[in-house]
Amino acid sequence: MLVKRLPYSWDFSKIKVTYQIFGGYAVPIFLSVCAAILVYFHGVRRVNDSSKQLDAVRVRVDEVEALAYSILAMQRAARAYIISRDINELEGYEQWDNTFYEQSEKLRYLIQSPDQRETLKQIIELGDRVNEFDRRLISYIKLGKMNKAEQTARSGEGKQAATRLKELVEKFTATEQVILAARTQERADALAFLSQVVFGTAGITTLLGIIIGAKISAAIGQKMNQQAAAIAKSAAEIAATIEQQERSAVFQSAATSETTTHLDRLSFSSQQAAEETTHSSACADRALTLTHQGATAVAQTLATMATLEEKVQDIAGEIGCLDQKTHQIAEIAQLVAQLATQTNMLALNAAIEAVRAGDKGRGFGVIATEIRKLADLSKESADKIHLLLADIEATLRSTIKVTQEGTTTVSASNQITQQTAEAFRGVREAIHQVVASTTEISIVAKEQVTAIHQVLDATNTIDTSARENAAGITQVKIAIQQLNDAAQALQTMV
Repeated sequence: MLVKRLPYSWDFSKIKVTYQIFGGYAVPIFLSVCAAILVYFHGVRRVNDSSKQLDAVRVRVDEVEALAYSILAMQRAARAYIISRDINELEGYEQWDNTFYEQSEKLRYLIQSPDQRETLKQIIELGDRVNEFDRRLISYIKLGKMNKAEQTARSGEGKQAATRLKELVEKFTATEQVILAARTQERADALAFLSQVVFGTAGITTLLGIIIGAKISAAIGQKMNQQAAAIAKSAAEIAATIEQQERSAVFQSAATSETTTHLDRLSFSSQQAAEETTHSSACADRALTLTHQGATAVAQTLATMATLEEKVQDIAGEIGCLDQKTHQIAEIAQLVAQLATQTNMLALNAAIEAVRAGDKGRGFGVIATEIRKLADLSKESADKIHLLLADIEATLRSTIKVTQEGTTTVSASNQITQQTAEAFRGVREAIHQVVASTTEISIVAKEQVTAIHQVLDATNTIDTSARENAAGITQVKIAIQQLNDAAQALQTMV
């Protein structure tokens, strides 16, 4: 009853196969990672700590034994020096003395336990007493007090110190052995924990792998059965649809072939119409070219007439200027005649004055005669100039009259030429419209031919595609049958 009240029910088979496989790998991996973390923090680290502590115990024991050995070696070297009085034995004693103090300082930092530090303190104090006892013996020998040295040596103080040193070292070693045993047991416990965790994790991971693998296999088998059944059903439905499409493709191929035949005929007719339209367009282009040439010639004639009119007007202007210059020359010639008359009068007066002067004015009279001759020649030249100017004026009046008549004629010709140009422009516009219309018809005809060719190509493509489609449908039909067989085989296998 409690299961029925749950709002959701968890079904492993409804999960995707990818997620199932991922979960099948993820759970053991997660357990392995957790086990590795547990092993590291609660096993490996404990073992490492125990091993380090064991090494530290061994080091402390070895250092304390080395310290005790240094004390005994120092004592033996002192006795050897007392017996043999060899300076080398004394030097050996000093070396062991230095070694003793170095080891003492090292152990002070190495040992942290209060009890052991107390034992170490007693050992070092005992070593100091032994050192002091030996130095006293050596000083007696150096001072030559042999009897005193022998008495001090027989007192047994050195032997007692050695016995006490042995006891302290054994006490220190025993304490360290207890610590060593405890650390050894901790390491053994940690290794046992590691073994339990490793084997337990391996067992749990194996069991979960078997359970999850069985679940995944069952779910995949169920889904494969469902998908195989669905594939077989879909393959049957597709096969029925493919058969219907195969029949439609056959009908489509036949209709496309008939359409292609009609389009071939229409393409031939459109090609002929396009050729006729192209020929008409070429004739219209030639007429338009001739019209352009005529209009160009009329324009050139009109430009020439305008230039001629400008030249005639320029000639008329130049003739007017020439008439004015002629009048000016006539005025200058009249002035020259007046000057000649006055010069003649002056020359006559000069001759009269020369006669009055007698012999003194004879030379001046000759000059006056020559001046009068020149004045006569100037007057004759002025008269000739007047005659020439009269002829030039008559000629200029005739030229002006002819120029005015030429200007009138050029103006009339210019008007006629403009009317001709306007007529050519009208003809050119009409022919241009005909050419434009013919060109548009030709373009439309060509586009129609191109479109028909494109439709024909598309129809041929459709025909080819229809045939290929029919062949492909047959192949698909075979493939679907094979797919159906494979689905049934898969369903049987699962």
